[in-house]
Amino acid sequence: MSKDLIKMNYLVCEDLMCKIVIHELKRGVGANFIYPIIGIQKYGWVFSGSDVNKESIKWAEEQIIQKNNSLKFHFNSPIRYQENDEQILDGVINIKCDKFDFTICNPPFFDSQEQRNARYSSVCPINQTEDQTSGGEIGFLCRLAHESAKYRNNIKWFTSLIGKKTTFEFMKTYLKEMILDSSDHMDDGIDYDILIATGEIEEGQTKRWLIGWKFINFNEENNS
Repeated sequence: MSKDLIKMNYLVCEDLMCKIVIHELKRGVGANFIYPIIGIQKYGWVFSGSDVNKESIKWAEEQIIQKNNSLKFHFNSPIRYQENDEQILDGVINIKCDKFDFTICNPPFFDSQEQRNARYSSVCPINQTEDQTSGGEIGFLCRLAHESAKYRNNIKWFTSLIGKKTTFEFMKTYLKEMILDSSDHMDDGIDYDILIATGEIEEGQTKRWLIGWKFINFNEENNS
């Protein structure tokens, strides 16, 4: 129950940060489709989504989306298939035409099968692609941060739930340092700053952290 409340509170925080939501992208919708279900049923948001697992995509589309009219109306099918599990936004976003108010994700937690096996003493309740990735949680978020610079004009806010406080503290510093070296990430000659929003969610003995960031165009700010 506490995990479901964590997911709900994550979306509540998104609602407060961006009150008028037109379009949201969920990375890793999963077979249970839980984040789009909550966002659509409770807030009426419009969703797109991606996943690296074809079986999860097939199940979510056939057993959840197609059997619920509200989900069909508010979800832009099909779910986008991410062919490269080392990529997050690359390969699923069309830089020429896609526009999103924000992205959400719950990063894979483990770096290796050994870490995963140590956590689960019996049969794991979720698919491996949902909780294991190269570099674990911190590796995933660093890749997301680097890719986000490329899509700074497509997405207003990039956000994520975080499971480890050490990752949370690292990412706050990492994002600030990343924007300082803008020549590696920006190709339009414009000076950018980065706005970072953070928060915490605690349900019972479970605590999670939230981080969001957006790119600010200095030229637009000075001309407004």
